[in-house]
Amino acid sequence: MEVPPGARDSKTPASSRAPAPLDEARKRVVIVEDDDAVASLYRRALARPDYLLYRASNGNEAVSLVESTAFDAIVSDLSMPGRNGAALLRSVREHDRRVPIVIVTGKPEVDSAITAVECGALRYLVKPVCIRELRDSVAQAIGVRSSLGSSGDAAAVRVNETAAAPPRKPTAVDLATALETLHVLYQPIVQPRLGRVVGYEALVRTLHPSLFHPRELLAAAAGLGAIQELGRKVRLAVARTMDELGGKSLIFVNLHGNELLDGELYTRANALWEQATRVVFELTEHVRVEGMEGRLRTLRNLGFRVAIDDLGAGYAALNLLVALDPDFAKIDMSLVRDVDRDPSKRMLVSSLVSVCGKLGVALVCEGVETEREAACLVGIGADMQQGYYYSEPRAPSDLVSFRPFLRRMKGLRAPLPVDYASL
Repeated sequence: MEVPPGARDSKTPASSRAPAPLDEARKRVVIVEDDDAVASLYRRALARPDYLLYRASNGNEAVSLVESTAFDAIVSDLSMPGRNGAALLRSVREHDRRVPIVIVTGKPEVDSAITAVECGALRYLVKPVCIRELRDSVAQAIGVRSSLGSSGDAAAVRVNETAAAPPRKPTAVDLATALETLHVLYQPIVQPRLGRVVGYEALVRTLHPSLFHPRELLAAAAGLGAIQELGRKVRLAVARTMDELGGKSLIFVNLHGNELLDGELYTRANALWEQATRVVFELTEHVRVEGMEGRLRTLRNLGFRVAIDDLGAGYAALNLLVALDPDFAKIDMSLVRDVDRDPSKRMLVSSLVSVCGKLGVALVCEGVETEREAACLVGIGADMQQGYYYSEPRAPSDLVSFRPFLRRMKGLRAPLPVDYASL
C-alpha cells in the first residue's frame, strides 16, 4: 500500500507534510482494517493511479488520521480491537460529516446495520466482500464526496440518492479531460491445461470520475460523435505499452464498428501498424458490422487478426461467427458464471466449443472467477480462459512482476513460449 510520509504516524498533522502536486489531485482513501491480509487484499483491489491509499490498523489510528487529513472516502471494518467500528463512525461524524464511509463486516447484525445507517454509512458490505462491489462502492463514495463540495452531508446524499436528478450527460469537456488521462491495463488470457499465457486484453481506463469505466467512456464518445478519436487514443496507448509485457504475446484490442470507417486504421498512421501480427481486434458487442466485411479483410491482409465478442449472448454474435470467419471468439461471461453448477450452461458451452473447433476459430472464455469454473471449462474443452480467477487487470509493469495467476496453472513457473501459428 502506498503510504505518504507521516501517514503511519497519526500525530503528524497533514499541514506538516508537503505533498507533491500530483498527490494533491489524487483521491485520499483510508482503509481501516486490523487484519493485514485483508488490508493487503483491499489495497490491491483499490490500486488506482488516482487514489492515494492510507492504512489504519484500528479505530484510534483512524480517528487520528481523520483529524489530520481530509479524506475522500473511508473503508472500515466494524469489529476491531480498541475503538470499534461503531465508535469510529461516531467519532468521524463529529469531526467530518461529509466524508462517505463504506462499512465492511464479517458479522452482519441488525444492530450494526442500524448504527451504520444512523452514522451515515454510504454502503454496508458483508465479508467475504466481492472485489468489484468494493471498487464500485469506493468509486461511488468518492463521487458523493466530490458532489458535496465544501458543504453538505454525506448521509443526506445517501438518503436522497434515489430521489436525485438523473446524472447529466457528459460534455465535450468531460470527454477531452478523460482522453487526456486515458491509459490501459492488461488482463492475461491463459491456457491452464498447457500452462501458458496466450496474450493479454487491453482494457481502457481514465481518471475522469464519471468516465472511468469503458462502458461510460464509450457511451460518451458515441454520444459526442468521437468514436474514431477515442479509438486512435486507445491504439496509441496500447502501442506505447505493449512491449513492456515482454515476448511476443498477442494483444486483444477492442474495436468499435464505427472505427472501421476510419481511413487511418488502414495506413501507417495506425499506431499499431508495426505490431499488426501481435494485435487481435476484438469487435465490441452489439455493433452492426454488416457491409464491413471488406474492411475486415483489409485489416487481416495487413496482418491483424479479428475476434468477435459475446458469443452465446444472442443470435447476432452467432451470425457473425459464420459471416466473418474470425480468428477468435469470446464466450459471453453470462455463460461462464456458475457453469460448473448449471447443466444447461455446460451444454451450451460444449456446443460452442464443438462448433468453433469445426470452424477453426480459437475460443476464449471470459469472466472466469472460481477454480470450479476454470476446471469445468477445461474439462469440456474450453481451455483458453480469462478472468479474475487468474488475474485482475493490471499495468504492464505490475504484470511483469505479478505472477499469482501463474501459480493457478500447475507446474508453471514462468510464461512459456506460444506457437501462435497453431492458434
